[in-house]
Amino acid sequence: MGRKNKAGFLLVFFAFTILSGASTELAEKEKIEASIENGVRFLRAGQLENGEFLTYNLKLGKELKRSPYITSLIMHSIAAVKNNADTEEIRRNGVAFLLSARENGTFWRFSKTFPLDTDDTFLSMYALAENGIKTDEKSVESLLRHRNREGLFFLWITNTTAENKRFQFPNIDHLNGFTLKTNISTEDMKRVKNFAEDNLGEDNLYYSWILELIGKNKTLHKQTFSYVGCEENLNALSYFSFTNKSFDSHDAVCTYLKESMIARNYQCCMYCASPYVLFYLYTRAYSDARATCLQEGVNIITEELVKNQGKDGCWGSPLDTSMATVSLINAGYEGPSLKRAVSCILARQRGDGGWDKDVIAPADGSREITTAVSLEALAKYETQDGKI
Repeated sequence: MGRKNKAGFLLVFFAFTILSGASTELAEKEKIEASIENGVRFLRAGQLENGEFLTYNLKLGKELKRSPYITSLIMHSIAAVKNNADTEEIRRNGVAFLLSARENGTFWRFSKTFPLDTDDTFLSMYALAENGIKTDEKSVESLLRHRNREGLFFLWITNTTAENKRFQFPNIDHLNGFTLKTNISTEDMKRVKNFAEDNLGEDNLYYSWILELIGKNKTLHKQTFSYVGCEENLNALSYFSFTNKSFDSHDAVCTYLKESMIARNYQCCMYCASPYVLFYLYTRAYSDARATCLQEGVNIITEELVKNQGKDGCWGSPLDTSMATVSLINAGYEGPSLKRAVSCILARQRGDGGWDKDVIAPADGSREITTAVSLEALAKYETQDGKI
């Protein structure tokens, strides 16, 4: 082959390679856009008239009405889908629901069987703030009273008369009678009573939540109203960072969250169904809410995710995979793990546009939350530095 012919062949070969790559990227873009369109349609159909997305207790097969938790998270996720009339309508309806679910003009609770809590409150406030709804300063100040001596936020909001009356027993005899109805063994009941004696509430009342202290391993966890964990502190930091509001324990909260991640203490998020939920909340605080103090922990999350990705591009369940994918994008990662992750997400979408139901809290979840986070992953991947 002459030099001219060889040069011509190489030119044609490289041109073909470039065109082929461009064609593949175009096909991928079209597939992602079609997936997003179908997923949004699924969410639109699943939102109730009052703007709520139902939360399901997947272990008991029951639905929890008027829970802001999943609705708040969905509102954040679909904000990644830009210039879409349906997602804008979903968010407007979600705002109306969150405002209707607020209690005392300030607080939210997971469901009617739970006490008021800072986790759902900050989640809801953050979702509202992203949609231009401000929280008044008095409400913010009242939340700042629910912190320990180190400045970390308690999960449960208990210093209201109504909450204390509702979630405390007047004496140990009432506690005995209630625990007997739960079929707790004599040995475990004795441990609960001993724990109760050491953790009396205000006015020497016994917290009913100690009944939740017996886990699968039959050990007691300090899950009284003084519980402090990563989830509510991450969501508090997200709210304050996103709204550019300062609070005096900002550094203490950042340090606690970073040190928990450095120590790989994923149990700091007691109500996260898996570490991937924690990774998601952590990186969204860092990236979307601009809590840059979390950088060191973000690096650890990136290492963990790349190391633990399956050969099929997935991280186990559909929700875990989508949350892991969003976490990598939030962390600024642009390596090969992302393309394989997106392929996994696309392959798992159902014919009706949604993804399978999955737990985000120990027992609670829905198809809608899996779908929303999957859409967030696809939308963020599509726009990541003009990747596609």
